[in-house]
Amino acid sequence: MVALKTALEHMDRASSAEQAKMQSLVAELDELKKVNTSLKDDKKQMGNQLAATKEKYEEKLKEQMNEMIALQEDLEKKDTKLIALEHQKDGIIKQLKTKMNTICSTVTQPIVASTTAKSSQPTKYSKRLLRQTQPETKPAVNKPSSPAKEPNDKICIYSSDTKSEADVLPLKMVFA
Repeated sequence: MVALKTALEHMDRASSAEQAKMQSLVAELDELKKVNTSLKDDKKQMGNQLAATKEKYEEKLKEQMNEMIALQEDLEKKDTKLIALEHQKDGIIKQLKTKMNTICSTVTQPIVASTTAKSSQPTKYSKRLLRQTQPETKPAVNKPSSPAKEPNDKICIYSSDTKSEADVLPLKMVFA
């Protein structure tokens, strides 16, 4: 009996140790379940934050892409407009150069009227030029002279050969 009692006490101590061990494992399991639940909640919360952040950045990206497309279209319109303005500018410059060349060639052409006065025998060309440069005789009408026309009478073109006043033709005689 004593052996049985000792064996029973030994088993009782082993059972109490096992029970204490079991209680500590149950407490540890409860603690791990709480940690696991806490981690799952944190993971879920982080997932929600990540989804919200991702959605927010995707919206911003779409807005920026739309803005960039609008700016690119605006740039293309302005580029097209700039090219059209460049063509227009080039056309105007070409027109002005043509007009300037015409004016320069007209102004720099020598007047042959001075040679007709020098030659003793008029040639066919000088007779025609003399007829063109002489003003037509018109019936005299008494008109008051306007001050605006007086400066034109003073503009004269010199011949390229000589520059004496005898060779000067008034401008209105040259273009008449």
